[in-house]
Amino acid sequence: GQASLPRVENEGRPVLLANLPEDISRYLSSVTAGRKAEIWQLATDLVEGAGYLVGDLVVVDRGQTPRAHDVVMAEVGGNHVSAKSVFRVYVPPYLLVVSPGAMLQSPLLVDDTRVVIIGVIVGSLRSRGG
Repeated sequence: GQASLPRVENEGRPVLLANLPEDISRYLSSVTAGRKAEIWQLATDLVEGAGYLVGDLVVVDRGQTPRAHDVVMAEVGGNHVSAKSVFRVYVPPYLLVVSPGAMLQSPLLVDDTRVVIIGVIVGSLRSRGG
């Protein structure tokens, strides 16, 4: 039988450009232009080792083919309704956590059924903060 999947939660949320400040929206529009891309806000520190922090806005390009060591967004759990969106580093055929606090998490095997890569992170933006 198939190994059970580790329990995961959504690790980000989609963001509409219209809901962002005008200067940020304009910049991200230029990054997404001509791409099959969308903006997500990270809610995980599991890709911190790749330079992405909780709260970062990332551009996920669904048109890119993932290559080894790309940071990707994947759906885990099968059908699109209950699937969870996760962010990991792609080391074929696995998705790995790259965070000092969570290095012992099990890798996810990309099987294109229960774990499906949705897109590649091709850009990001971090707000300066308070």
